[in-house]
Amino acid sequence: MALLLQSFCDIRDLSYGRENVPVPCANGVDREYPDYIEYSQFRMPTRGVNMNLDSSFLCGCDCEDDCQDRSKCSCVQLTITASRALTSGEANDDAGYHYRRLNEAMVTGVYECNSSCKCSKRCYNRVVQNGLQLRLQVFKTDRKGWGIRCLNDIPAGCFICCYAGQLLTEQGANEDGERFGDEYMAELDHIEVVEKLKEGYESDVVEPDGEMSSDGSSGADAGAEEGDSDSDFSAEDSNVESGKQSGGARSTKSPGSETEKTEEWAKNIPLDADGNEGAFLDGEGGESAEQAVGEEDDDSNSRLPSLDGLRRSSRLSKLPNPKSKEAQSVTALKATEAATAEEAEREVQQKEKEGVVEGKKKNRYKPLRSWYNEEFCFIMDAKTQGNLGRYLNHSCSPNVFVQNVFVDTHDLRFPWVAFFAEKLIRAGEELTWDYSYKIGSVPGKVLYCYCQSQDCRGRLL
Repeated sequence: MALLLQSFCDIRDLSYGRENVPVPCANGVDREYPDYIEYSQFRMPTRGVNMNLDSSFLCGCDCEDDCQDRSKCSCVQLTITASRALTSGEANDDAGYHYRRLNEAMVTGVYECNSSCKCSKRCYNRVVQNGLQLRLQVFKTDRKGWGIRCLNDIPAGCFICCYAGQLLTEQGANEDGERFGDEYMAELDHIEVVEKLKEGYESDVVEPDGEMSSDGSSGADAGAEEGDSDSDFSAEDSNVESGKQSGGARSTKSPGSETEKTEEWAKNIPLDADGNEGAFLDGEGGESAEQAVGEEDDDSNSRLPSLDGLRRSSRLSKLPNPKSKEAQSVTALKATEAATAEEAEREVQQKEKEGVVEGKKKNRYKPLRSWYNEEFCFIMDAKTQGNLGRYLNHSCSPNVFVQNVFVDTHDLRFPWVAFFAEKLIRAGEELTWDYSYKIGSVPGKVLYCYCQSQDCRGRLL
């Protein structure tokens, strides 16, 4: 079957011998050649990107049967265990490769055998690291620029190629995007994708009413300790307080707390028109606070805190008459304000328990990337340096899916970006994947889609 009748551009190997299989290039549309790039099948860290590729930080298996028994291979079990991070909370025993094919995309990643393993290079769990094994061709499309098609049939789940390029920080990506463009940039957002899937998980679970204190004791324990502290009171104080309580219940307030109440009350004394303290001194009572205290009966003494032992300052010597209407209205107003504040505090605490504060969901856990003292994910840019993965076009009905694979490091920030066949791909078909752009995500930029599939959304941006 002839895939191309006439070609104005014929390049035998676009990889310059760096791939296991030559990658030819053909153009039957015009006489344009693809832009020159520094071809590399591996990612290349730039300034500010620190990858730890020391094999001492890798977990390896002890398999001697090329990992045919998935239950005994620790690397395969890493893939299976990682699948528990999804909302189901259950491990997917079918996760990972089956005879070097990936039947479904694993959001939590695939862990291949590495340099610390005892298995051979022909291991069933070594796929992406073995490089390109298919015959592919870069060709010029009518409206989408350069693309990739296969020269042989590709079975479903078969590995195709990787997406390689320069590893940039957020700042470096912004600078390069302004200078060279950002059409070949891809985010290494493996952490964010997994965390997004877990948003809202168990949001309907009600937290227990008893909150733990800083020392690990519950509210009930704290209350018991407060009750035990009453034993510090003298017998005389207890008898006096018990006589004032209805039903003979013993009060848990210490004498010092009454003093604090008096000081707090004195701080909120209203001012008269001249700005002096004691605005109600000329009211109905017409008497000083000390006289009022001395003339009150036992019932009033139970309401008004004792002034004994307090410093007689000008502020305390001008206390209003507690029997006056003005003083009673102020006391009622303060009680209403305190009740309103207490009710508002209870509403806020209830919202926090439900995980919602001011209409926003409360983040129960700290984002994983913050533990690296980082705010943004790293960017892979294949504009000037990269491999054939940069030529894969978008389609709203793709035949290829993206998979994060961990080979030379288990650092979740630096997975390998690999492409696998989502279904059987016939020879001559173009290989496409879904860019997953959000329309309108870039203000002022519109990018139309020309995939011409039945499910075409019309626009990428």
